[in-house]
Amino acid sequence: MAFGITKTRLSPISIDFGTDTIKMMQVSAGGATTQLIAAGAMTVPEHARSDAAARYTFAGEAIKEILRQQPFKGRRAMLAIPAHQTLVSVVELPGSDANDIDAQINLHLQTVLEKDPSRMVVRNYHLGQIMRDGSARQRVLMLAAPRSTVMRYIELATAAKLEVVGMHSEPMCIAKPFIELYNRREIDKTGTRCFVDVGAAMTKIVILHNGQVLMARTLHSAGEEMTRRHAKEHGLDFTEARLARIREASNPLAARPFPSQAELKKKEDLRRALVGAPLLRDNAADPDGLAQAEADGMTAVETAEDRRGLAAAQPAMALEDLDETLDAMVDGLRMTIRYHDSVCPAHPVDQVIMLGGEAGQRSVNEAVAFALGLPTFVGHPLARVMRTPGMQPLGLDMTKPQPGWAVPLGLCLSDANL
Repeated sequence: MAFGITKTRLSPISIDFGTDTIKMMQVSAGGATTQLIAAGAMTVPEHARSDAAARYTFAGEAIKEILRQQPFKGRRAMLAIPAHQTLVSVVELPGSDANDIDAQINLHLQTVLEKDPSRMVVRNYHLGQIMRDGSARQRVLMLAAPRSTVMRYIELATAAKLEVVGMHSEPMCIAKPFIELYNRREIDKTGTRCFVDVGAAMTKIVILHNGQVLMARTLHSAGEEMTRRHAKEHGLDFTEARLARIREASNPLAARPFPSQAELKKKEDLRRALVGAPLLRDNAADPDGLAQAEADGMTAVETAEDRRGLAAAQPAMALEDLDETLDAMVDGLRMTIRYHDSVCPAHPVDQVIMLGGEAGQRSVNEAVAFALGLPTFVGHPLARVMRTPGMQPLGLDMTKPQPGWAVPLGLCLSDANL
């Protein structure tokens, strides 16, 4: 037993049923440090990505295999409901009485979304009150998933002899590590951050101020669609295209050399047209150009020079060469932030944190930075998590930033709710 870890301090075993990867994690938290007890990941094979039955079968096998290979302790488990199987919506309800929110949300599900509330597991989060056309309205974040889907995941965990003590939606998990582990300094309490988790099937957006959720949304434009487009353009099968994009993310300079002087001038002209939008630069060519924020578990993707003009108006255009998927994602993100800033003018977004498996792709981060004109960082949720000596995580390299592990760690730090 490492460093006096006791059972009461152990988190449940978190299980993230990702579209690209099944991830599991357990930490010891609650003290001065957070320590990694065990972690493992297995990639979903191509045949299981479009076949629901095959996906569930693989997920069940992956859970058992990761449990077998890693030194997890106890049998308590916390599950994430996949984003592509979750309805995420901010609903504005009439009236100032928050007591009948459940009834109004059920009515909204039935009449607007045409879903039977009795067949759904629904969670509501009150976001506050706004004035709309002279009358008070309640802003409520609704998260809903089919009851049959929820039970299917519980059955998978039970088959692995785990006791499910909680289930949470992915959007409510992605920012949890930063709230619990990094958001302690006074400077963080005054800012409003937009967390953008670009996964394989969905892009999750969560906006927080002082640790409180103010907005959440999901977009269908995400990494798997980009990979399939990459495969089509380069004559590759899906697996080859996926590996090629992973290699590009791990070695962006080799895949995309530092631009020539002519290209730099073209980018500078575009930058002026974008009215102060941050410009990404290569660290190897400009080693002092990238500001670091390691204490916050983030790495800046814009330079200090770029940051000086960020108070300018939001640009009205994105990169000219965006593919359709990335363009749709950027447009959805821009509209989400614009809506948030309109209903919460006292807390406009002033920072963007990129998470998810696609956060390693330079083209994705560059597009977001250009389009929004906001300081943009790549999040590192595991920056303050210590590894138990001698423990070898399965499919997780703790020596590198891991923006795709925000959901598993967020689950470990979430409350049991079953």
